Amino acid sequence: MSVKCLTCKRKLKLVETVYGLCRCKQVFCPQHLINHICNFDYKTSEQERIAKNNPQMISKKITKI
Repeated sequence: MSVKCLTCKRKLKLVETVYGLCRCKQVFCPQHLINHICNFDYKTSEQERIAKNNPQMISKKITKI
């Protein structure tokens, strides 16, 4: 089974299939990987990643003596 670029239909080598996989789950050759119209929402994805990796620090109230 050969993998082809979604845009130009060129056969891709094994290494190109690994590096040509976009976050939108489509495979492209090196030329078209940068220039394709991607439907992946990068902004929301990064906001979720930042929120997950940086939990909110809530301190306990200090009781005054």
